[in-house]
Amino acid sequence: MPWQPPLFDPADVERLCFSESFAAPHGNYYSEYEAALSWSGDFLGTAIGALGYDREVELTWSVRISEVFSTACLQALASIPMHPLDYRPPHPGPMPFCSYTKLEIVTSTDALTFEMGSRQGWFVKHDETYCFCKAQKMVSAVMYTIQAALNTVQHDEELDAAWEEYQRAKTPKRKTLRSR
Repeated sequence: MPWQPPLFDPADVERLCFSESFAAPHGNYYSEYEAALSWSGDFLGTAIGALGYDREVELTWSVRISEVFSTACLQALASIPMHPLDYRPPHPGPMPFCSYTKLEIVTSTDALTFEMGSRQGWFVKHDETYCFCKAQKMVSAVMYTIQAALNTVQHDEELDAAWEEYQRAKTPKRKTLRSR
């Protein structure tokens, strides 16, 4: 028996917690974005962008997710059709890198999490039960809306510049014959 939409009441959502992380194939780079957004007529909050396996470089900026997201996108997520509980997608095969995206939706009574691990596909988790979404493209479209609000090109460039500065500062200076 699949979970039946609506999965939650869009009018009752108080908070969104979004996180997204990427790891490079050879372990030399790890990036992460996360945001906790509270509802007050609009979703307002702070986003954090981090680079490096121990979050060596972090940038923080304010985020406002527009009214378009708060109504249409939440209604779309609440109405996603679900597969039966015992459904498992086909194994995707070897994965060149690891990426992970998660959106927790908090209402006045409950919390539901949309998650995606690499090419496995979107699923919804509640307590210890999870169920795969049928409308994968629709869920992805909603997540892209959030991503666009969080990690803009400007923040990507600032984060990359901060990472390069961190790498330069971390690299030991070579002694030359003249410096002795």
